[in-house]
Amino acid sequence: KNPQNMGAQFSRNIGILNSHGMYIAFLDDDDIWMPEKIERQMALFSDPEVGMVFCDGYSFEDGNMENKWEFREASIYDLPISLRLELFNDYIGSTSQALIRKECFAKVGMFDCDMPARQDYEMWLRICRYFKVVGCPEKLLLYRSHPGERISTNCDKCFNSYRLVLEKHKKEYD
Repeated sequence: KNPQNMGAQFSRNIGILNSHGMYIAFLDDDDIWMPEKIERQMALFSDPEVGMVFCDGYSFEDGNMENKWEFREASIYDLPISLRLELFNDYIGSTSQALIRKECFAKVGMFDCDMPARQDYEMWLRICRYFKVVGCPEKLLLYRSHPGERISTNCDKCFNSYRLVLEKHKKEYD
């Protein structure tokens, strides 16, 4: 726990720096992993070039797990996510979907604490630049949708963040 709210990316960075394992996974407090999530994703690390594995999942309305829907309609699981693909669209998704080799952070750096939103997407771009990223098509995440403002639904924060992503990665858009 931080003495004051420094944002999720700050806490993720602290967690990465204090971790001792070879892999990093994030579970946001309002999301739920299926019991077999890590095991299924670890199987895809048999290729030493893979730096990150993401999974599929369902969204559900807070308090109603009976009504689930596809978390991400635009994901790709039959080929690696290249930097070019990820620049076109965020095929990877939320941090709760990812399992990442810790060595990736040594190469690409930490989450950008200056971004008001979409720090995950900007990190995925950096990882895709240097590492192979593959998806596990199994639905291994339950993503809780709830009313009220969230960073991901704040239009101003998202717009400003996409401008920062474009500015930081404009060379790759050529």
